[in-house]
Amino acid sequence: MAEETGLDVSLRRFVGLYTYDFHFGEGQRSFASYVFHLHSENAMPYCANNWEVAGYSSVMPYQMGHVAAALRRLEGKRKVWGQWRALCHDLIYETLGQGSRPPV
Repeated sequence: MAEETGLDVSLRRFVGLYTYDFHFGEGQRSFASYVFHLHSENAMPYCANNWEVAGYSSVMPYQMGHVAAALRRLEGKRKVWGQWRALCHDLIYETLGQGSRPPV
């Protein structure tokens, strides 16, 4: 985490694991997303100056359903990417977000 975000974190819990098999033509690639609930005292992550991470946004767990919906609405070359990345956001919302909404 420190390499990608500059944040020192502590592990709260393992939330889940999604595995994917991407098929293209005759080829196939496997990919895994490990989802953790982490804690940091630092204010904000930073983006390393490389191609791997384009940006960050700060949202509360109860907002992750909105993030997943936005990912599913992506168009063009990012459409399929948004659909599969939304799955982890759904998991976070279902595990940590429901019931975490602050009082109105």
